Amino acid sequence: MASINFDIRFRRNDYGDTYYVLIPIDNQKMWLGFELVSEVGMETNWWNIAIAVFNKRKHAASNEQAKKLTGQNPIAELVYGRAAVRALEQYITDKFRDETNIFYCTWLDNRRRDIYYRVLHKMGYDWGRNPWNEKCIMKKVEASKDDY
Repeated sequence: MASINFDIRFRRNDYGDTYYVLIPIDNQKMWLGFELVSEVGMETNWWNIAIAVFNKRKHAASNEQAKKLTGQNPIAELVYGRAAVRALEQYITDKFRDETNIFYCTWLDNRRRDIYYRVLHKMGYDWGRNPWNEKCIMKKVEASKDDY
């Protein structure tokens, strides 16, 4: 399968730093982001994986916290979503190579939980708990030990 190149963007707001991609799919857009949610004093970077599919920006803005929107083309969303997760993981792992990074995903309902697990488990994710004791699907990438 050919590699897909993404324009990885950065946004800083009151909630923290977010690296994200915006992918047009048919008449909709898929927003997939890794949000840094670590608190001061934590030794590990915790990155929340968030996804939203919308056809108008106002729909995404009005539903930003829930991220409970469903797309019209699930196969394309799956293909682009997996590729975007890999690209963002690699980008963040390279950028923060001297720090341990944990990528995790929570869910709104059991249907989404099952889908997220089936997709992410093939990419090295497994069940776990984040520091706020929420059940999640997570992957830990240790800090690089390279000496320069």
